[in-house]
Amino acid sequence: MVMLLNYCGKNKYKDEESVSNVLKYIAKEGDANKAPYTYGVMCSGNYEQATVDFDRTQELYAKDPATKIRHFAISPRGTYSVDELKEWMLQFGELFDAQCLGNEYQIFFGIHTDKQNPHIHFAVNPISYEDGKGFYVNNEIIDNMMARIAEVTNQEVGYMLKYGK
Repeated sequence: MVMLLNYCGKNKYKDEESVSNVLKYIAKEGDANKAPYTYGVMCSGNYEQATVDFDRTQELYAKDPATKIRHFAISPRGTYSVDELKEWMLQFGELFDAQCLGNEYQIFFGIHTDKQNPHIHFAVNPISYEDGKGFYVNNEIIDNMMARIAEVTNQEVGYMLKYGK
């Protein structure tokens, strides 16, 4: 089974540093061994430049979303190599972007190897780089993400909200 985790909370990701902090966490800044591979869809694969890319999109459309960034993780149960996760990440990124987001949003991915089970984190800029529309997480989006993950991994997918401060 693979779990899709949605990181959210009452005041989570609402301040100006949220984008930088989340992308830095996904990239595991300072320890490439813990995040051996990062990847950007319509943004840089480097977290510092991706932060600039996300911020510029929000500034371009004069948008100040209540939630500055959307953060998720794909956590498989079992043992998978970084190469297998990388392949999943690339396939999921392409499918998710095209089929769920309409090729209009920036997504930043990173593989984490700092826990017992390697897993994938990703973040979505909630403002479209194409037209400034907002990305809202709803049941349809979650169902579509789970379907794309199942398509890529050939496994059953569960869902969990991870609440924080």
